[in-house]
Amino acid sequence: MLRRSLSALAWLLVCAAALFPGARAQPPDGFSDPGPLRPEQILVLANLNFGPSIDLAREYMQARGIPPENLFIAGMGDEESISRRDYEQAVAGPLREFFIENDLRAVRCLLLMHGAPLRILEAPATAEMKRMDLLRADAFALAVERLGAMRDELNTLVAAAPAASPPEMPPAEIGEPADQLARAEHELQAALRAAADRITSPAGTPDPRAAARWAELWVEAFGQSPPAQLGLDAPAPPPAGPPVDRRRIELLLLKPLDPDALTELLDLVAARNGLVGRAHLALQLADRFRPDWRHRAALDSELATLFWPEFSPAGPLPNPHYFRRRADGPQPPTLLTCRLDAPDAETVRRMIADCLRIEREGLRGNVYIDARGKPLSESSYGDYDENLRRLARFLDRETSLTVILDNDETLFQPGAAPAAALYCGWYSLANYVDAFEFVPGAVGYHIASSEAMTLRRDKARNWCPALLRDGVAATFGPVEEPYLTAFPRPTEFFAHLLAGRRSLAEVYALTLPSVSWMMTLIGDPLYRPFAAHPVLDEDQFARLLRE
Repeated sequence: MLRRSLSALAWLLVCAAALFPGARAQPPDGFSDPGPLRPEQILVLANLNFGPSIDLAREYMQARGIPPENLFIAGMGDEESISRRDYEQAVAGPLREFFIENDLRAVRCLLLMHGAPLRILEAPATAEMKRMDLLRADAFALAVERLGAMRDELNTLVAAAPAASPPEMPPAEIGEPADQLARAEHELQAALRAAADRITSPAGTPDPRAAARWAELWVEAFGQSPPAQLGLDAPAPPPAGPPVDRRRIELLLLKPLDPDALTELLDLVAARNGLVGRAHLALQLADRFRPDWRHRAALDSELATLFWPEFSPAGPLPNPHYFRRRADGPQPPTLLTCRLDAPDAETVRRMIADCLRIEREGLRGNVYIDARGKPLSESSYGDYDENLRRLARFLDRETSLTVILDNDETLFQPGAAPAAALYCGWYSLANYVDAFEFVPGAVGYHIASSEAMTLRRDKARNWCPALLRDGVAATFGPVEEPYLTAFPRPTEFFAHLLAGRRSLAEVYALTLPSVSWMMTLIGDPLYRPFAAHPVLDEDQFARLLRE
């Protein structure tokens, strides 16, 4: 699949942080809290349009000691899907305002209560969207064309000196838009450096008019004065217009765009960050106006990015919480997300009661691992299959748990899995096999596509609703096709869970590779099934993560 460009995303995050420090609500202080998740750090989202949702939210909050003011009620419809526009207007926008108005600086986890939609759909390709895509494409093309003209002017800026030749690159008109912009920016920067060297060359007296023009071109390109270390004495030209209204930029970023707002936003960015900034923003906005299925996302996963700067909705983004990801500079503030949901309200109540009880008593029972016998050499499928086998071997060798491994193509069959406390396996697409007798508080997940596409549809055989009906207290799965690498790896997820130090929401966040994508976690975010009796000590925990 096509992924978001990480370099372009990094640029946009830096740009938004530098230019629009007020864009989107300021994130809560809780993002920097390294300690265990606490009840007062959870904000519960209930659905005004779904009967039991608000009552269940209040019952859970009372049971867990979550402050009553940490309840947000939104009208989200009564379907399992929500449009992207309704998401922005009815959920994301009001939720950001709720954070600010109620000073919820401690909150770091969002819990969606039973009845909240599961997924956000792509926007329809309306005539207005097509018009905005044309406006965006024109802005991009004109910016790239102007950058090329600036390059040419710079190469002939000092007539007495030979023009420098930039490194050989294909013409900027050829290739994908991202390549066009990269080439145009590269050649402009090379021309700026070469022109600065010629203007300041000791072989002749610097031409003040050439230096002044050089500074004008720099400001036009980047929206700011050139660096002093280049040694040119010419002052940068004054701004062409009034200072950029940052509050206006904030409002434009917070709301869905229309053609007039898009034009205004591009102009404001050009005034503050030059043609290069305008071109980058126009490039980043492309996916917003060309909807496809990759614009879909689990509602929970999209809410994790509630305080991120604006980004394209097409495809997954790296999860800053993922424990193996090395942070390269400041990371966007990312919420923990979870949902307490099930086919019906009584199942949700049972899940809450089971979690509270098992936290006191400890989770005991058998571990069932269902691999498929695939060789490690079989690409990513073999790798995930071997990860399941490594988990089974390690737990059998290093712990007192009873571990049952099925290592052939068939799945555990009905009646084959009594006293099941933990389960992980694959692959039976939307075809649950009722093999398990789950103990209270059980945790399990099945690696297959779209297993959380529905939680409420009668007689659905997707694994997530079926596992919940059969007695698990927590599971997770995708609302659409996520690709295999979207799933937490079994050794990583269960290592963190069995150590007993972190809650369910934290374990999931630490082991989930991507956000703004298809996965959703279902369970009590504070649940710690091995808090009373950890299975892994520090050394075992570290060794399992190395397996």
